[in-house]
Amino acid sequence: AVGMMPWITPDDCVHPSILQSGTATGRPSAAEPNLLNVVKGRDADTRRVASMFRNCFVAPHGHSIVEADEKQIEIRAAAEFSEDPLMVQTIVSGVDFHKASAEKFAAAMGKDYAAMTDEQKDLLRENSKTTNFAAVYEIPCELPFMLQSRLKIDRREAEKLGQAIFQSYTRLREWMDEMYAYSHATGSARTYWKGKFGRRRPLWGLGFNPPTLTELEKALESSKGYGQAQSGKYDKSDARATYNTPVQGGAVDIVASMLWLVQRWLDANTDGGKLVLHVYDSIMAVVKDEDVQKTVAFLRLLMSDSAEPKQGYTSRVPLGVDIKYGRTWSTLKKVE
Repeated sequence: AVGMMPWITPDDCVHPSILQSGTATGRPSAAEPNLLNVVKGRDADTRRVASMFRNCFVAPHGHSIVEADEKQIEIRAAAEFSEDPLMVQTIVSGVDFHKASAEKFAAAMGKDYAAMTDEQKDLLRENSKTTNFAAVYEIPCELPFMLQSRLKIDRREAEKLGQAIFQSYTRLREWMDEMYAYSHATGSARTYWKGKFGRRRPLWGLGFNPPTLTELEKALESSKGYGQAQSGKYDKSDARATYNTPVQGGAVDIVASMLWLVQRWLDANTDGGKLVLHVYDSIMAVVKDEDVQKTVAFLRLLMSDSAEPKQGYTSRVPLGVDIKYGRTWSTLKKVE
């Protein structure tokens, strides 16, 4: 938090610069200061520090922070863009996507999900959740290496998990191949916007790579680049970006497009309510306490498909939103 002090302005706020395509995946980043990457935690110690840091962000007296988070937006984006029938069916059904994945992955791994204990099921769900997100972040042949490191499991188990996702969601893998081939042919990746191409991101490094994702995987394995940060002549970062950009960049575009609508609504319907931060798949505003409930109702209407027809952001899967509010960033409570 001390590092933030030089950036505090006379209005008692911090105003970072938001770079719309600041990362290799098409997601935005923040600079001066980097406010987006210092507020997370992956274990008990770092989560405690992250909570302490968030406690430094406090709404003015008589005001509350309201945070609206698009639920599993990147999973929904992957299902929407790939048109994977099983992913779409699972999301549309409204069941817990990661639990449903755990059941499918168990079968693909030769395990009887019904015979598992509750503790084993919970662990498999968490591992399946990590696998679901990692599948569209990593080069497929390197997915087991990442899962082994992230989940602290043995290599064979990681390989089974990696194989299980693509055995379950076969169209997702085909789509990743198509995105890679498109980007290799054009030198760029694209986000999606209402069913059409959106932002274009050059990926010059693909010129070093084979023309297909399958060929790249074979080349990485034969060159012993498997699981390493660098593998000589191949550009793995741009390879991942070919499908990262539609999923992560497209998901962020959906949420970012709502910002102007939110601020216009706040101007017209609240006493001085304002946007304060956009963190990937969430929108954060500060409003007076008496304006909290109607702000929550508006954000739920805008950011989900539960009460109104779709806004046109997605056509195959519904959008959903989780909303929290409170006085400080770390003490936000979910609105049921």
